[in-house]
Formats: sequence, structure tokens, C-alpha cells
Amino acid sequence: VFYAMNIKEDSDPAKYLQDNGYTFKLMLNADATMDAYGVLGTPVVFVVDRSHKVTFRRIPDTSDEAVKVSVQEAIDAALKQR
Repeated sequence: VFYAMNIKEDSDPAKYLQDNGYTFKLMLNADATMDAYGVLGTPVVFVVDRSHKVTFRRIPDTSDEAVKVSVQEAIDAALKQR
């Protein structure tokens, strides 16, 4: 499951997702959630497994290609937990 988290925004995030064809779930007012994960800025990417363990967190200045590879590896590992 993929989520977008709306933090510290005053625009309409649901409209933005709809206008741009994004279909993932949106968590409104997710500031407390992001604070709990120590997020200081955006964009940020996490992969969380079925046991709610963070198995990947994007490190700032990581290339998009490296993120794609790492996210896919984390997703593959999480799916094997079935």
C-alpha cells in the first residue's frame, strides 16, 4: 500500500492528487506521524514491512536510481514475509 502524507500544507492535496492522476491513499494532517518518524523535510520515502518495521528510508541526496533499486529490494523482501 502506498500513502501520500500531507504535512504543513495549506493547499488542497486531494485535488492535487486527482488532477495529476495519482491513485494512492492520502493521509491528511500527517504532521504527528512524520514527527514520529523524524522527518525534517520532504520529499521522503519509507518502506514499512508487515510488522510495521521501517526497512528503507531515503537518505538525502541519494540518486533517484539508487532509491528505485533500494525501494524495490525492500518491497520484495516485505512481500516474502507473507
